[in-house]
Amino acid sequence: MRMTYGTETQKEILIICSCGSKSKCVYFCSEESCHLYKTQNLYCNYCEGNHAHGCRIIVKSCDTESKEHCAFASMLQDAQHALKPVSERYYGLVVILSGFAKTNKVQIKKDMAADFEKLATIESEANQLLEAQKYLYVNLQIHELLKLSPKRENLKKELLGLEYLVVLNDEMIYQNYEEVFKHPNVIPPASLKTPEDKDFVTTSKMRALQSYTSQAQVDLNSTIVEERKKSNDGVSSLRHQFLTFTLGQSSLKRNVETLTKTVTELIGSKQALEQSVKELEQKGMDQKIKEEAQQKKICELETTVQTLQRDISKLMLLQKYANASLESTLSDTHKSRQI
Repeated sequence: MRMTYGTETQKEILIICSCGSKSKCVYFCSEESCHLYKTQNLYCNYCEGNHAHGCRIIVKSCDTESKEHCAFASMLQDAQHALKPVSERYYGLVVILSGFAKTNKVQIKKDMAADFEKLATIESEANQLLEAQKYLYVNLQIHELLKLSPKRENLKKELLGLEYLVVLNDEMIYQNYEEVFKHPNVIPPASLKTPEDKDFVTTSKMRALQSYTSQAQVDLNSTIVEERKKSNDGVSSLRHQFLTFTLGQSSLKRNVETLTKTVTELIGSKQALEQSVKELEQKGMDQKIKEEAQQKKICELETTVQTLQRDISKLMLLQKYANASLESTLSDTHKSRQI
């Protein structure tokens, strides 16, 4: 079988061997342990016997590396195409959410804004690598070409680690930034650039607050049940109950204050939306659909405000009931000690 060393054009690029035979170097030495690695890492047919390891053909290895780089370039191009609409929709939003989390020291699962920026870095570095690969391949510089392989594989690994961005959606963002939406502070509406972002943040804030309110009521009910179980444990137990209940009252008070603040903020959001509708009417813009959407959102906000106000009333009634229950327990214990 006749050995193929490349096309005529490629053979012309190959350098003359240092052995003095004036033959072209068709093999390369990649074994650092070889005694000729530093002095003759490219060699011809006549020098083949001087290298105790297997022969690797320069042109063939260059072609193999080039195919690997082309496959990576195709992978990168597919990722860029798939991520373009995702980036246009969500990048600005996650930048604001990540910034809020950092400013308010809120823990989040992933810094999605940083991942988008990391993707841009990968694209820049990959483009530089692919340009270098093209030059080295054309000039058959196999040793320099092989040095690019670890960098290419590392970039490929980093790119695969960001695959989740391709399927990014509203629910994934809510789950990732849920603690941001639960935070008492509100993201300034003016910082949100698109109507979609404003609607998403408002809806997510209401969803998080409803979850927070439900959990607060469950915690309070659990505390009351626990206190009632301990009511027959004597005076020392009663003191412990009083201390625990006092702490529960403080927590309840904070919950009521947080919910009250949230209601005020939602009312402010409602007023802002109403002002937006008025501005649209003053400008005479024919955007009936947007106005209807704004009105719908106002109705939702009003409903949420009413719900939260009812929840506050319930919590206050629970607090009143808990106070009465404790007073009754103290009275019964006192009478029991007198007997």
